[in-house]
Amino acid sequence: MASRLPTRRRFLGSAAAGAAALGLGASIGGRATAATGDIAAAPVADGLVLFTGAGGNVLVAEAPDSLLMIDSGVEEKAEALMRAIADRFGGRPVATLFNTHWHLDHTGGNALAAAQGAQILAQDNTRGWMGNAFYVAWQERHYPAREPAARPTASFDRTGEMDFGGRQILYGHLPRAHTDGDLYVRFPDADVVAVGDVVSPGAYPVLDYSTGGWSGEMIDSLAMLLETSGPDTVFVAGAGQPVGRAAVQAQHDMMVEVQARMVQLMRQGKGPADMMAEGMTADFDADWGDPSLYLYNAYQGIYGHFRDMRFA
Repeated sequence: MASRLPTRRRFLGSAAAGAAALGLGASIGGRATAATGDIAAAPVADGLVLFTGAGGNVLVAEAPDSLLMIDSGVEEKAEALMRAIADRFGGRPVATLFNTHWHLDHTGGNALAAAQGAQILAQDNTRGWMGNAFYVAWQERHYPAREPAARPTASFDRTGEMDFGGRQILYGHLPRAHTDGDLYVRFPDADVVAVGDVVSPGAYPVLDYSTGGWSGEMIDSLAMLLETSGPDTVFVAGAGQPVGRAAVQAQHDMMVEVQARMVQLMRQGKGPADMMAEGMTADFDADWGDPSLYLYNAYQGIYGHFRDMRFA
């Protein structure tokens, strides 16, 4: 296979440069994550409330004397978010905060939550990214290590379980999907699963290949979510409204087909610009939006794993 790795700037151009900023009030893959507007709250199930308007979705579970929080939005909205949570739940403290991955629109409120007493839990790789400086090539941006107060205080490798106010909480790793540190948090009694940005309702997902994400294992992660869910399972993604099994199935099926087409064209020595020019995703774009960032990042990830893919 010929090497045709393009630069991000050459392929995406200046118009998409702003669209690739994670958690900085831009849109990611065509999905708005702006830290503007009011914080709003809506019930998802008994004892589970979804907060929006904080830059990324924040799911809160209540127990009689404390709260469990999944993601913390952007830093700019942290104070407004924590006030809204306190108002909604009568000032009960957040005891545990899960980070579904390292991106700033999901971890920006960590330091404030920790200052108010929350213990922060993440997958091992997420904890590693947040504790070190690194470069994200597709954004052309250097990220410094996060301040100690914002970093996870505990992490896990594969799976875990906890009791929260008598409610069973299951959590586990969704490997190398959106990043290499994605996790899910499952509430079996409510049939609700928080999945961060591995599920991307109505928009092409972001594949952050610089920190380990790629399409092959995102497809596997979606398949795992489908295999372990039922017909009425509700999925809370990193943005947008909660969705059912059909939306996860649709994303899985789209990604399987697009990856197969991409591999076929890569074997012909073609790059993402060629794929765009040929309209490779034209039959999906009405449902999933602008494919440019997805194609670029998917190409980089597949290129890096091509020799290991079972169909390569």
